[in-house]
Amino acid sequence: MEPITTAAIASTLIFKTLGKSSERLGEVLADKIGQLINIVRDKFRAKGVEGILTQAQEDPTEANKQMFQTILEMQTSQDDVFAKKLKALVDEMKSNSQVNQIFLKEIDVAGSAEVGDINQISTSDSSVNQEAATDLKIGGNLKIGNVKQQG
Repeated sequence: MEPITTAAIASTLIFKTLGKSSERLGEVLADKIGQLINIVRDKFRAKGVEGILTQAQEDPTEANKQMFQTILEMQTSQDDVFAKKLKALVDEMKSNSQVNQIFLKEIDVAGSAEVGDINQISTSDSSVNQEAATDLKIGGNLKIGNVKQQG
């Protein structure tokens, strides 16, 4: 993976997780995101640009995210050791990721509803969490066909 690609993935991971609680991310992934942020913070601090990360975290506008990603790409291009650390951590996160497949969640049926057969299949090599018909409010009739889950 090229350093710029690694930087883009790392940048995306950091910003996608800023608004999410660690409970929703899962303990392992939350820990890896924390490690990723710390590695980037240490590198930025060493180069005197830690304020770029802080600004992007506190005010994640497109301009701030772009500035962060530009600096991150520059650092990965100039420092092979840093790029390899990021790549290793990103690869670990990919291998530890969990797929969540959820259908019929938080549905409110006031009258009658009918759902046909449902096949929920995961082809991912990652851990899979499958949920069906959760948090339903049934004020009438709900008919669900055959449900098949494979993961």
